[in-house]
Amino acid sequence: MKSRLDGLAGTEELLLVLDASVVINLLATDRGGSNVDSVLAELETNQLLAIRELGAQGLEDFAAMTEGTIRDTLGDGEAATLALAAEIGAVAVIDENKAARIARERYRDNSMTLLNSLDLLACQAVQQAFRDDLTAMVLRALQLARMRVPIPFEAWVLDLIGPEEFQRCTSIRLRARNDARAR
Repeated sequence: MKSRLDGLAGTEELLLVLDASVVINLLATDRGGSNVDSVLAELETNQLLAIRELGAQGLEDFAAMTEGTIRDTLGDGEAATLALAAEIGAVAVIDENKAARIARERYRDNSMTLLNSLDLLACQAVQQAFRDDLTAMVLRALQLARMRVPIPFEAWVLDLIGPEEFQRCTSIRLRARNDARAR
């Protein structure tokens, strides 16, 4: 499985805006269950994380995405992620289907790039850096954070964690788990 993040490699300055659910999934990959504050502080110290505030356009987008009907509105976290990514020209990393749909509808002209947690975990750099631990990392994210597995990643996750573990993960679609059982 080729991660969409690999396709962005070589971009001069690649900025990612992560939704809280993505951060939770990534933190769950750690064996020790790291303290969120210490992980975020370490990332900020190493200039891998920057705290940003929404500007005028971002605030306007945020308000538009949090007001209206349930079908067409998002929670504060998803709305802030998308509004900030659009405002600063970054890639939005978000796992919720509804948020991805709203982003595609709202930012058609902006051609916002959307990724998800598995795009990060399946990219070549992560696979190489965590070669020996990647299976356990993904399995922990599936079990502890109930990380969602988009359909294009199901075969990759199945190959990585094996059919027995795949069938046990309730965050994976039931049909995919049943198909794995039939193999």
